[in-house]
Amino acid sequence: MQKCRYYEIEAIEIPIVYNKYGDYDPNGLLYVLKKDADREGVYSFQDMGDTRSGEEGTNIHGLFGAIAVEEAGATFHDTRTGKKINYGTKAVIKRPDGSSFREFTLFVHDFALLFDKDGKALNPSEVPGSHDDPGVMGINYRCEPMRERLKNHSDPAYVFSSFVHGDPATPILETYPSEELMIRLLDGAHEEQHAFNLTGMNWKREVSDPSSPDVAAQTLGISEAFNIHVTKQYAPGDYLYYFGGIDDAWLGLWGIIRVYGHSKRHLKSLCSATGQRKIFYNHHGDHDPDGLMFVPLEEADKVLSEKYEPKPLILRANAGERKGLINSKDI
Repeated sequence: MQKCRYYEIEAIEIPIVYNKYGDYDPNGLLYVLKKDADREGVYSFQDMGDTRSGEEGTNIHGLFGAIAVEEAGATFHDTRTGKKINYGTKAVIKRPDGSSFREFTLFVHDFALLFDKDGKALNPSEVPGSHDDPGVMGINYRCEPMRERLKNHSDPAYVFSSFVHGDPATPILETYPSEELMIRLLDGAHEEQHAFNLTGMNWKREVSDPSSPDVAAQTLGISEAFNIHVTKQYAPGDYLYYFGGIDDAWLGLWGIIRVYGHSKRHLKSLCSATGQRKIFYNHHGDHDPDGLMFVPLEEADKVLSEKYEPKPLILRANAGERKGLINSKDI
């Protein structure tokens, strides 16, 4: 019989700011974890006390959450420091067999009753309790509406460009080339069907069935949850993710998966990399102009700058242990 600990949570009311433009919900509601626990499975939770889409509802103000649980023995780590964590929307999951993957949790939600920086309601109901669809939409209490990016008559061809407008307020999912990714995708609120799309990557429709077809989109509705498991190779660059309805994209339901080509101080790597550089074999100048070596990814920049004495990569393990080695070629 598996040992089980239980979650203890409480709801709090706090203003939630959705982006740098000042759009906010003054009556935001959040679940706060009071006692950490774990149990097998991935589940969304909400109070279901008032599921109406009117101003008096709770989901509409952000009162939803999720429990994401990995296989027995797995550990969960901060993506920047590597320290163990018990909660958060981003994590590195280390399996008992020594392999690891990046995990991101995305909640999509609609009818968020936001106000702009001047206190003006965004898409309000004509009258209290109206059956019209009020408010706007968000991803993890964030949104990057096109109306803000196009305010100064900017060329719509560059509406997704970080070079022109800066990075979006929505989650930036950071990784290195070909690292294993798991996106936990959930619909927190409130009424609409949403279609998640990811450009340049795909995954198996059924995570546990390797013979299932490759897909690059997933529809979901209220309280549904899906696993987006990316295991195929991908190159450095920015990959657009977005929700496909025209209202969704316009209201800011899009973001970026950023794949770094070189090691970043703020992001710990999961794997080793392949580096190419001139390798000198002695002080007489004998060298291989096209030398190749395996190196830890966090040392890749040092190797390429040649401030590094070449040496073979030797991994160590105890008898009976299983170690995962992923080659993320960077050159």
